[in-house]
Amino acid sequence: MDYKSLIMNGRSVRHFKETPVDTKALLELESYIKDCKKLDGSIAIEPKFFAGDDTYKRLYGIAGYQGVMIEAPNYLVLISEDKPQHLENAGYVVKEQY
Repeated sequence: MDYKSLIMNGRSVRHFKETPVDTKALLELESYIKDCKKLDGSIAIEPKFFAGDDTYKRLYGIAGYQGVMIEAPNYLVLISEDKPQHLENAGYVVKEQY
């Protein structure tokens, strides 16, 4: 599947704002991620939030959807302990945010 073409030509159902997320909201989200239900609670995870400009440049080509980054005022990076099923666990945690 050509993910880059899919992303570049696809349409989002969300409305993205270029306004940075309030610090209080980021702290609430961080707390929720640490305490939310996980597929495997024995796998340590840690959310990290970064501001946009420099982060976009540093992560371009290595993060995002098959390396395609979307420019944003804030980014969430979920760091996970490397254990069996850690990717599924991290995906589950992030999906729980929606």
